Amino acid sequence: MLCPHLLVDHSNNHPDNEEGIMSVGDTLVLVEMGELIQGTIDKRTVGNAQNSLIHLIWVEYGPFRCAQFFTEVQKMVNHWLIHHGFSIGIGDAVATSSVLAEIENTITTAKTEVTNIINRARAGKLERTPGRTVNETFEGEVNGVLNKATDSWSGGARQDNEAASVCDASV
Repeated sequence: MLCPHLLVDHSNNHPDNEEGIMSVGDTLVLVEMGELIQGTIDKRTVGNAQNSLIHLIWVEYGPFRCAQFFTEVQKMVNHWLIHHGFSIGIGDAVATSSVLAEIENTITTAKTEVTNIINRARAGKLERTPGRTVNETFEGEVNGVLNKATDSWSGGARQDNEAASVCDASV
């Protein structure tokens, strides 16, 4: 039994001018013996507002029954995911050859820039930035080049990979 016996006489979006037990907009929620008799369960009906399902279960039945409700809802969601969820294989996560070529190009460019920074440091031509030592300046410049390379292709590889797009859309 997912829900205990409850009568939610209105939902947060139920019009005040409707009278009677039948609701034209199906916004009056009625749960009897754990079964939804009428109404639509939505975020506003379940949410953290006054007279929501969670609030009423807590008030009417206490914290243990409320925790049990959360557990049963999670089991229901898990069951739905087992039957309607999706999975991806390793082939869906492998980058295309064009993406791999552009990543190689980005890595080569970054290596060249880092080599230039190293050569400037060894020749004593690396100017320190204000408030830093030469070693801190060197480290900051190298990290800047490497971070730029990482950032430029972490997003690019994701955009080209269809499986990643599907995963992002599902989350």
